[in-house]
Amino acid sequence: MKLRITAPALFLLTLLAYSNSFRAGFVLDNKPLILNDPRVRAVTTENLHRILDRSYWWPIGEAGIYRPFTKLTYLFNYAVLDNQDRPAGYHVVNFLLHFGNVLLVYLLGLRLMRDWRLAAALAGLWAVHPVLTESVTNIVGRADLLAGGAVVGGLLLYLKVAESRGVRRLAWLAGLAATALVGMFSKESAAVLLGIVVLYELTWWNEWHNARALTLGCVAIALPFLAMWAQRSAVLAAAGHYEFPFTDNPIVGANFLTGRLTAVNVMAMSLGLIAWPVRLSSDYSYRQIPLATGTLEDWIAWLAFAAAAVAVAVLFRRNRAAFFFACFAFITYLPASNLLFPVGTIMAERFLYLPSIGVIGCLVLAGHAVARRHNALRWAAVAAGVAAVCLAARTWVRNQDWRDEFSIARSAASTSPYSYKSHKSLALALYESDAAHSQLDAAIAEIERSVAILDPLSNEVNNADTYMIAGGFLLQKGDRLRRGTSPAAAEVSYRRALAVLNRGDQIVRTTNRLEEERARGNPTLMGPPTRFAPLYRLLAAAHLRLNENEQSLKNALYARELAPGDAESYKQLAFSFWGVHDSEQAAITLMEGTMLTSDPSLKDAVIDLYRGGLDTEGCAVVNRARVLSLNPICPMVRRHLCAAAANAIRRHIQTGHPDQAESLKLTATGQFGCDTPSISGQRK
Repeated sequence: MKLRITAPALFLLTLLAYSNSFRAGFVLDNKPLILNDPRVRAVTTENLHRILDRSYWWPIGEAGIYRPFTKLTYLFNYAVLDNQDRPAGYHVVNFLLHFGNVLLVYLLGLRLMRDWRLAAALAGLWAVHPVLTESVTNIVGRADLLAGGAVVGGLLLYLKVAESRGVRRLAWLAGLAATALVGMFSKESAAVLLGIVVLYELTWWNEWHNARALTLGCVAIALPFLAMWAQRSAVLAAAGHYEFPFTDNPIVGANFLTGRLTAVNVMAMSLGLIAWPVRLSSDYSYRQIPLATGTLEDWIAWLAFAAAAVAVAVLFRRNRAAFFFACFAFITYLPASNLLFPVGTIMAERFLYLPSIGVIGCLVLAGHAVARRHNALRWAAVAAGVAAVCLAARTWVRNQDWRDEFSIARSAASTSPYSYKSHKSLALALYESDAAHSQLDAAIAEIERSVAILDPLSNEVNNADTYMIAGGFLLQKGDRLRRGTSPAAAEVSYRRALAVLNRGDQIVRTTNRLEEERARGNPTLMGPPTRFAPLYRLLAAAHLRLNENEQSLKNALYARELAPGDAESYKQLAFSFWGVHDSEQAAITLMEGTMLTSDPSLKDAVIDLYRGGLDTEGCAVVNRARVLSLNPICPMVRRHLCAAAANAIRRHIQTGHPDQAESLKLTATGQFGCDTPSISGQRK
């Protein structure tokens, strides 16, 4: 009966808090994980196999994560519900999952607190807590929603297992196993369900113990865990070695003691966010949270952690429910805490989706105890209502930060001013705010802040991508200044671009060298090489603008070797050949790129090159029905085509595509009469 009243009230409260979340777009990781993943675009057998047999980030990259069930839900949204690139449908699913979890938390509160009012306070405060927005409003936070529901729902199912006998017990065990399976294949952290079940039995062991039920429950959870671990290990082994970047989580580069003490600091900060969720951020990368060095702030955090541990121990005797909630918070936070092992980031609010249940549960019980002692239960109810309204209002405001890339980046740069990534994200958002890139100067100011944060780091742990972006922005600024008849200012911008790009080059080469040394004698440890073709194209462009043409050509050739299938590599290489006054090689390069990439812009560039003065014979370009095209009969064009074909054939052979080489050879000899290189003799 109480549920019939409480559930609609909780739904209305949750809906009001998240009413503006349905307008949030695909921000941060949502684009690569959903919009850029071909596996979620259609329900086919091939896509289903790829979801099960590939990592979470495939084909974008690797991050050591395997979450196939979460990916299946994106497929459900994209293809089954036909939401595609319209975010509202994804947000509806997230909201419904979260509200389902709210009801589960209410039911858990009933079991532990034995009072529907306390359970409602727990569920209501948790439902609208703003620290949960990264899991609810951020679409890819769905992994936390699914795993969270599996943990809380799994515990409730285990309680049914403990209370049942015979066939009913078997049915509840099957439900528990299925729930654990879904949770663990949604997010690895759902494995804490096993620890939560054991915690529950140990907490009330002296009052009622059920060793048989505990054994059966642990088996029902362990079997899905083993299945997940085996499949995950196989998939990630095939995906290749991956290490978490230092700039995402500095704990990976710290010694054991420093890393653990820093993790304790982060735990204290996380508790602070739950207690006072005013300054929320989507990013806490280097150097927002410094490593522990024994400062006053460090000691305060460590003492607070020690005091909390003592308080939890005292709770075991005084209030078993509060003890359970406190331990629940710790156990559910532990996998992401960096205490046991480093994870992908030093801190994230999504990690608090489950732990906040335990913290809020303790606060509700503490408030109730104080109110009962002072005969002020009505005032306690009023305080809980006011707190819920305030939290809902803060959540509503926070949802607006997730509206688009610019709003979330601006928010992160404001609340995490020492994070290199927050300024980098804001720089990119400013740059992409309009097609004319009118915010280029503001973008440069932000990316320079990011570079300044990273500059003191050694090349071994630095982030080359940031320097590449900075170099590209500075080159564009230099071009604008040069067009605006400010050659001196343009050269300053070009020199600055060259400096940051050279630092990026040092980082890339150092990273690749260390990777090779680490994997020496054990190829399985060799991760994918750090390939930064755009960085070397930008280096080539910077040298070219400073009339350092030989250096430009050297970098352009290297960029082409790194990305032989990228049309931009051939364009830059052609520019660099033009810079060293080898216009014929520039034409050959563009033709080669056309043959290898089929990019029509390269063909247009060749025509422009001929019309710009290369066509000394006056026959290279013909105009048929107002369409310009190359004239293969022209001796110069034929000579260039044959040279380009020979280069492209060699490239196909080097990259293991003999069939394409053979096809191109037939075209070159049949249509242009070229004497192309032998293919069979070059095969490896």
